Amino acid sequence: MIDYNVLHNQWLAMAILGGLVLMLATVLTYNALWRQREEGGKHIGTEKVTGPVSFVQWWVTFVPWILTLTFVAITTYAIWYVLAKVANPPNW
Repeated sequence: MIDYNVLHNQWLAMAILGGLVLMLATVLTYNALWRQREEGGKHIGTEKVTGPVSFVQWWVTFVPWILTLTFVAITTYAIWYVLAKVANPPNW
């Protein structure tokens, strides 16, 4: 018998990934079109990352907030799904 839950989650993952790719392409295209090439004599994204604090500062200035939100949502769903399956394993 086919387990429809597995097929459902495969299509869900493909839909999320496809949406993420389209959203990433749109956001990065608009950023590339409207952002100035240089700000204050420095190139964008060329700052050196020396620790966790500078990494967070770089992430906030370089990565759009919607991508960060998408990464957090996908990671949270993955952890929740694994823990739910551990708590209630399928009865085959």
